[in-house]
Formats: sequence, C-alpha cells, structure tokens
Amino acid sequence: MTEDEFSEIIDKLTKNMRDAIGNSDNILKSISDDPERFSKLMETVGNIGKSLELFSLATKYLLFDLEATRRERDKLRMLLEDQQ
Repeated sequence: MTEDEFSEIIDKLTKNMRDAIGNSDNILKSISDDPERFSKLMETVGNIGKSLELFSLATKYLLFDLEATRRERDKLRMLLEDQQ
C-alpha cells in the first residue's frame, strides 16, 4: 500500500464518518425529550468530529514526514555511493 492509497483510504473514512455524524442530527433532535442527555450527546458528537479532523491532519503530517525521510535517505545513499 502506497502513501497515496493510505491517504485516500483515511480521507474516505473521515468523509464517511462526517456524513454519518451529519445524518445523525435528525436522530439526535428526536432525543430532545431529555435536554441534558441531548446536550451531552451533541457535545460528544462535536468532540468526535474534532478528533477525526485532528486524526486526519496528523496522518497527513506523518505521510509528509515519511516522504521527506525517504527523499533524504535516497539522497544520502547517492552521496555514499559517489564516495565509494
């Protein structure tokens, strides 16, 4: 699996999760019989969304770092081969 494939899978997963959260709004509104419970559920859903965004961003940074590390490794290998 390449970095691009992995990144694409993560992006699809986060999109699906956001869609699921968006579709759950109607369900959550029907739970409004207990305002305290509804408030807690809405807070939890918001926190999940934020966590997904942070996870996606962290994954992108890790992939960027991996690509940079590989470029640096290849450059150093070339320098080492030139010295030999």
